[in-house]
Amino acid sequence: MRKLFVTLVIILLGVAYFSNKEITSTSPLGKRTPAQAVAYARAQLGKAYVWATQGPDTFDCSGLTYRAWKLPQSQRTSEQQWNNQRHVPHSRPGDLVYFHGILVGNEVPPGHVGIVIGEHKMIDGYGNGTEIRVESFGLPDSAPGLNKVMGFTRP
Repeated sequence: MRKLFVTLVIILLGVAYFSNKEITSTSPLGKRTPAQAVAYARAQLGKAYVWATQGPDTFDCSGLTYRAWKLPQSQRTSEQQWNNQRHVPHSRPGDLVYFHGILVGNEVPPGHVGIVIGEHKMIDGYGNGTEIRVESFGLPDSAPGLNKVMGFTRP
């Protein structure tokens, strides 16, 4: 019995030692459900937008989606999220919605991302001087840059 216990302890220690944190964090058990991601994003409403931050006190757009979904570090930016997630033709709550962006005169798709909470509604951090908020997208009266959707992904 003691040999079995020692063998089991050695195996568990070996697994713990050789496990890769990145692999663990990308497992389905590490991600949230769509409802959990939306609830997390809602809990951040009113917090300040600060570029290149990912919480807990301030967020940029992709930092919010990164934390809301518990995405792997390899999906920290909107570009990384767009390039590494399954694209879907229509959105449902929890999906990510993307918009074109402009950087130094060159189009950099995507330049912005938000979390869909309903038809033409999302939670996002829009830019300097704003807060994490609910706003419309894909409509003529949406904020500048948010009226034309680039696409959707389902994390």
